[in-house]
Amino acid sequence: MDKPYERLGRKVIPTLLLNNSAGAIIIFFAWAILTFISFYVNTTQLSIFFLGREDGSVAIDHIITLFLFGLFCLVFLAIIWAILITIIDYYSFQFRVGDHAFRLKRGILHIVETSIPYRQIQDVNLRQPIIYRIFGVTRVSILTAGKDEPETDGHRDHSEGYIPILEKVRAEQLREELIRRSNVQEVIQTEHHPIPQENIQP
Repeated sequence: MDKPYERLGRKVIPTLLLNNSAGAIIIFFAWAILTFISFYVNTTQLSIFFLGREDGSVAIDHIITLFLFGLFCLVFLAIIWAILITIIDYYSFQFRVGDHAFRLKRGILHIVETSIPYRQIQDVNLRQPIIYRIFGVTRVSILTAGKDEPETDGHRDHSEGYIPILEKVRAEQLREELIRRSNVQEVIQTEHHPIPQENIQP
C-alpha cells in the first residue's frame, strides 16, 4: 500500500527562510551602516558643498531622514517577501514512497507530479553545505539509470530526482528505503527474466 505524501519537515523552515532572506539581510546592513554614518555627517558642510550656502542643512537633514526611512521600509518589505517565499517553498514540495515508484509533487496552483520507478534508482546521495549542517538538514540527489547526478548549484532547474532540502534523519531513512526497494525490485526483475539456457557457459 502506498504511503501518504510527506512534506520536507519543519526543521527545514529556518534554512529556507535564511536562504530567502539574503536580500533583506544585505539591505538591513546597508541601512544600519548609513544610519550610523548619518550621526557623524556635518549637514552644514554638505549644504555648502551642494547648495553653496549654510541654510540648506535642515533640508539635507530631511532628505537623509526620508532616505533612511525608505530604506528601512524596503527592509521590512524584503522580510515579508522572504517569509511568503519560504511558506510557498515549504508547501509546494511533497514526496511519497509508493509500492512501485518514488513520487515527487511540486507546485501549489500548477502541480507537477514525477514518478521514479525503483528499478531505475542506482544510488542516493546526501549533500550538506555548512549552513545545512548547522540546522540539521541536507540535500537529496537520486541517481537514476542513464542520468548523471543532478546539478545542485541553483543555476538551472533541478532534475526529477532531486529534493532541495530535507531533515537529515528523514533523508538517511529515505536513502536506506530507496536503495533497499531498488535492490529488491532488481532481484524480482531478474527472477522474472532468467538467463536463457543457451547463454549459460558449461
